[in-house]
Amino acid sequence: MASWAVPASLAVVYMLYTVFLAGNNGYTGGQGWLMGFISAIVVFALCYAIGQLQHRVQPETASALYAVVFGCAMGWLLSLSGQTWLKAGFLGLALAISMGVAIFYVDHSHRRAV
Repeated sequence: MASWAVPASLAVVYMLYTVFLAGNNGYTGGQGWLMGFISAIVVFALCYAIGQLQHRVQPETASALYAVVFGCAMGWLLSLSGQTWLKAGFLGLALAISMGVAIFYVDHSHRRAV
């Protein structure tokens, strides 16, 4: 159940925040909800896929996958908040690197000996 519940919860929160930012940035109500719904579908699909895949790949690959998804998601939200694409891209990259390092550390510090 948690394999789809956690990505679904993340997707709902992400959708609501996307709709909020889109509404404040001048999009109409329908456009904002459509953008939020599409963003939620993408976030759910990527998080679900990584969750299913993470136990079959190396910890380095899993941390890189989580980092890319997190960086892109946060960069998209920053661009919706009115930041320039360049600033949103650099902040997304910085957040992706920090998420990758954090996931890498958690994976290696909680790995069970086989």
